[in-house]
Amino acid sequence: MHLIVRAMMEDAILALKTQGTSLAHDVVQRDQDVDRLYWMVAKQYHVPHPFPSDLDGRGQAAEIQGHCLVAKLLERIGDHAERIAGTLTILGQGKGVDAKLMKEIEEAGVSVVQILDRAFGALIARDLEAANEAIDRQVDHQKLIDQLSHHVATKKGEELLALGTVLDSLGRTARYAADIAEQGINMAVVVEPADRSKRTAAASA
Repeated sequence: MHLIVRAMMEDAILALKTQGTSLAHDVVQRDQDVDRLYWMVAKQYHVPHPFPSDLDGRGQAAEIQGHCLVAKLLERIGDHAERIAGTLTILGQGKGVDAKLMKEIEEAGVSVVQILDRAFGALIARDLEAANEAIDRQVDHQKLIDQLSHHVATKKGEELLALGTVLDSLGRTARYAADIAEQGINMAVVVEPADRSKRTAAASA
């Protein structure tokens, strides 16, 4: 899911830059695939699990819940990539997005994908330092969004609304990525000790 939604976000920005209607349509189609993947994960989450009575069980329950939450966050990021792609119906009219503004949107797009990659990598590696770095990167990302907001404010009508949608989705995606990083921290703090306990017990058996 991570690889799909990061590619969707990159392609949604590229579609705006190149006025690529077919690419934008492809982003919308891929969002349906992400939705299906999320529901598969959610279905597994709702399969009955025995109540955990020890550290190992609690760690496993936390890991299952964490993965379900991450899947939901990735699904939401996919939704925002679709939203960005959907603005092409308005922003693709005429000359499209002006070059200077498009460059700033691209920078914000690169920033949000970097945060997402760092957050997901921290989750997989259960790396506290990387997770905190991903969360801290939101500050610089928000500066890019604020700068963009000042330039977008000069636009009017449907163009203003469409660009506002793009900025909102880029901002929300960064926050969802930070939430994934927080799940990485939870995994490192709750799940990793349980795994170590299990390995220690197995080694001493």
